Amino acid sequence: MELLEWAKERNEAMTIWDTGLLKIMAMLFGMVLGAELSSHVKKRRCMYMFATIVLAGVVAFRWFTAQKCD
Repeated sequence: MELLEWAKERNEAMTIWDTGLLKIMAMLFGMVLGAELSSHVKKRRCMYMFATIVLAGVVAFRWFTAQKCD
């Protein structure tokens, strides 16, 4: 149960901005996966992958270093 308690604490420490970054990162990742359907995304795949990796890094950093707000 320690893992679940740790995850709950990490989740409570995330702000609205962290959640927004996570959603944007997930959207960009989905765009890259669906790149075969759109030539626009296919042409700019590297740019979207770079943005996805950067946002994932920011979210991961904030997830592991956030302090719980009381």
